[in-house]
Amino acid sequence: MFGISTLGWVHTLSSLPAVPLAAYMFARYGRILPRSVPGMAYLVFMLLGAGSVFLIARQPVSNIIAALTLVLLVAGYGVGHIGLPGRVAVYLETILLSVTAFLLMLPTLSEVLRRVPDGHPLVT
Repeated sequence: MFGISTLGWVHTLSSLPAVPLAAYMFARYGRILPRSVPGMAYLVFMLLGAGSVFLIARQPVSNIIAALTLVLLVAGYGVGHIGLPGRVAVYLETILLSVTAFLLMLPTLSEVLRRVPDGHPLVT
C-alpha cells in the first residue's frame, strides 16, 4: 500500500507519533518541553525516525536532513545541561527543538503529498 516497503512502514510508524506530540506541546506550552513526559516521548520517536532514514533514503538530501535533525535534537536536549547565563539556555533550547519539528514536517508533508490518495497522488 502507498508503495512503501516494510522498512519504510517501520520508519513511518516509529516517527509518526512525534507529529502530534510536537503539535500538542506547541499548542499547550508554545514550545517543545524536553524534560516533560511528552518531550521525552518526542525525543524517542524523533531518534527512531531520524535514525531510520539512513536505511531507507533514496535521495542524498534525505540523509542531510536526518543528520541535521539528529544534531539539532541532541543539541536541543543537551543545552539545558550547560550552565548558560539567564534564559539563554531556554531560548536556545526552544529554537533548536522548534527547528527539529520543522525538519520533521518537511519530509512528512512531501511524502504525504506524493503518496496520498493511493494510486492518484496530489503531487507527482
